[in-house]
Amino acid sequence: MDERVREHAEVLVDWSARVEAGDDVVLAVGPDAHELAVAVAEALGERGANLLATYSSGEITRAYLRAHDGEFDENPAHELTLVENADVYLSLGGGRNTSATADVPGKTRQAYSSARDEIREARMDTRWVSTVHPTRSLAQQANMAYEEYQDFAYDAILRDWEALAEEMGRMKDVLDEGSEVRLVSRGTDLTMNIEGRTAVNSAASVAYDSHNLPSGEVFTAPYATEGK
Repeated sequence: MDERVREHAEVLVDWSARVEAGDDVVLAVGPDAHELAVAVAEALGERGANLLATYSSGEITRAYLRAHDGEFDENPAHELTLVENADVYLSLGGGRNTSATADVPGKTRQAYSSARDEIREARMDTRWVSTVHPTRSLAQQANMAYEEYQDFAYDAILRDWEALAEEMGRMKDVLDEGSEVRLVSRGTDLTMNIEGRTAVNSAASVAYDSHNLPSGEVFTAPYATEGK
């Protein structure tokens, strides 16, 4: 196993999800994220967490949705109960086809999503984190060689997140204390109001209310935008 896979797992478990002994963890594993799942399972075992792994496949979802009549039960109890009793929910993206459900009618996808609102809310109440294992399908989508894409992905994932979070915290303070952002460049003069807004330090950890690995941005929502 590439040592970067184990490092990825450790960042996910320790920095991002803050897993502790006794935590009940649901691990949703994409088809080509097997190696990362093995490394995460090992890390969870070392930390004394309780693991339940599930298989998350776009092709399985496609088969189910295309065969279904579209009248979905609201928030099936077996899935809702699972998520409601989880402390941590980890999603390991890594599918074989990034467009696996492209031919599922939009109406069916929407009905399925709407029927699972409570499940989605319950998952959001956990210390949930989504990450992605660099796969050949993702490399192809990025128009990159596989090894090149691996380097690209791990360069974003394997960071000194503690130092980065501190640096980004200073940027958050600037935005929180500010009232206006003005962008000026060739052909651009744009003024945005941010007074009263709270910026987010998206430092790839639930401790910062950030749920994606990698991440690494400070953002807020402007209003009263004027200019060109």
